[in-house]
Amino acid sequence: MHREGKPKGFFYLDRRMVDGKHNLITNTYVTAENVHDSEPYMARLKRQLEQFGFNPVGVDLNAGYFKR
Repeated sequence: MHREGKPKGFFYLDRRMVDGKHNLITNTYVTAENVHDSEPYMARLKRQLEQFGFNPVGVDLNAGYFKR
């Protein structure tokens, strides 16, 4: 995949979820660079809710989650 302004090659991105109260990373997930930010989000959130029993009052997302 090649995107304008990006180097050519195979690249990966890590996505992280952080506990807002303690600023601890609670989840990290690696995807290919061409996977949109929003694609793995709901599955990762669901996993955290099931695994840790979190009771979130809200989530914050950057503007990239709304662009396609």
